[in-house]
Amino acid sequence: MQKTPGGKNEDRETKAEAEESEDKATIANAENVKPKELNKNGEHEDQEIRFDIPPPPVNSYPTKEACYKSIQDWSLNNGYAIVTQNSYKVQDEARVLYQCDKSGTYRPHRKAPAKEETEAENPIVGNPKPSKPHVIKSRKTNCPFRLSVTYNAKTSMWDLFITNPEHNHPPSSNPSAHLVHRRLTTSQTIEIDKMATAWVMPLRIQNALLKDNSSPFHAPLKTIHNRNYKQRKAALQGRSSVGAMIDLLKSNNSVYKVKTANEQANFDALFCTLLESIELAKNT
Repeated sequence: MQKTPGGKNEDRETKAEAEESEDKATIANAENVKPKELNKNGEHEDQEIRFDIPPPPVNSYPTKEACYKSIQDWSLNNGYAIVTQNSYKVQDEARVLYQCDKSGTYRPHRKAPAKEETEAENPIVGNPKPSKPHVIKSRKTNCPFRLSVTYNAKTSMWDLFITNPEHNHPPSSNPSAHLVHRRLTTSQTIEIDKMATAWVMPLRIQNALLKDNSSPFHAPLKTIHNRNYKQRKAALQGRSSVGAMIDLLKSNNSVYKVKTANEQANFDALFCTLLESIELAKNT
């Protein structure tokens, strides 16, 4: 068998080219893999950020209500709020679990209709515009902060334990960002009703409550408007505003006359006066 001259050199060149192509492929793959970036704290970006928000001090309380008030006041002064997660008994031992009000994830109240069903019910004529993505806004951040309060039968005290002291969100700049802190106390509700009965404007009511140092007030102006509307609706007792006014005229023995626009007795006009005014008009 006759050997081809230069055959060994060709094999070496082919082998070198194959090794070179493999090296290039390896380098290309290595360049495509991006290293994980580090944040300012030296942590990887995919790690969840934690915020240094102090938890309430571990302590024992005579009642569950006293414990709740203490930890809620603490959270108010440190930029977050506490809500009840669960309460149960373990071997006749009462236990209450508290969590941050930003715990959990967003849950829609109702399921959105499918895109095909919506298009079938409302067909679009002409060139349809591209639909904008639906942005869901939620205060929930799935915060891991947890507290546990257990009743100690030996000491008859409620003991507070920190289950998870970490938050994954910064502290709030204003307590009104939390629904729990915006709730009205009993004394504030009574004061609002008293001033509203005296026809005090909601803005003046808010300013008066803000100046009151006996109890903190963090509710927005809308809360006062909603309270006034609720009280007015309760006072009507299912009647219309005109019906309530006519009942008031009857109770005061006032002279009044109702004008209706048609046979369906739709209200059109109302005339009312006092008996003293009629007597005065007759004598003049």
